[in-house]
Amino acid sequence: MSRSPVSVLLVAAASVALSWGCGGKAAPSAPEGAAGSRTEAASSPTGDGGRVLVKDDFSDPTSGWERERDDSYRSDYADGAYEIVNSDTNLITRGMLEGREVRSGDVSVTARQTAGDPGIRFGLVLRYGNDGFVQAGITGDGQAFLGVARYEGYGLTHRPERESFAAVRTGGEANRLRVVLQGKTATLYVNGERFKQVDDVDINGTGLGLFSTSEKKPSRVVFDDFELRSLPE
Repeated sequence: MSRSPVSVLLVAAASVALSWGCGGKAAPSAPEGAAGSRTEAASSPTGDGGRVLVKDDFSDPTSGWERERDDSYRSDYADGAYEIVNSDTNLITRGMLEGREVRSGDVSVTARQTAGDPGIRFGLVLRYGNDGFVQAGITGDGQAFLGVARYEGYGLTHRPERESFAAVRTGGEANRLRVVLQGKTATLYVNGERFKQVDDVDINGTGLGLFSTSEKKPSRVVFDDFELRSLPE
């Protein structure tokens, strides 16, 4: 695994399908002021007309998510869930779903912060590619964010602003995140409440995954009950 210089936020891959580069990486983050696996492919339609494509409770460590680590980070299965640990400060680390290309879909996951500063970001990465990606999620202190994060060279020059949102549960409680992405429109829901819709998603990557950051302290976020549904045509 290669590491970025401190001044660089993320390393962009030369060829990306479902990962940020060659596996899960920790990179400097820009400062901001189990019983049986349920991983499955399903063919029965959901209530909204979509189909369940992936359903994963992370009890099977061979279900297709990246398993990466070094001294500064870890993205791996743990105790029937999936954890992202940043052992160093000011990092961003992701864990990607391998072997599946996703441009549009209805994606949800449960996330819970168990360590780190309350203002760290964590959540979902969608449509990852060389030009950028959709970043959607929350912070431990009650904020949410949704938008396109863009690259210039090998560094991120933009990421979505955080906004206070009453539906976010703080104090280490679990939060259910859901993103509906189709065409240029993305919508984020937190615990069933609609946070925001953006209509300027103009990137075309196919990477899908989870992420978490650290700030002044090491951090840990646990993810569970991931689900990917198709959208009705």
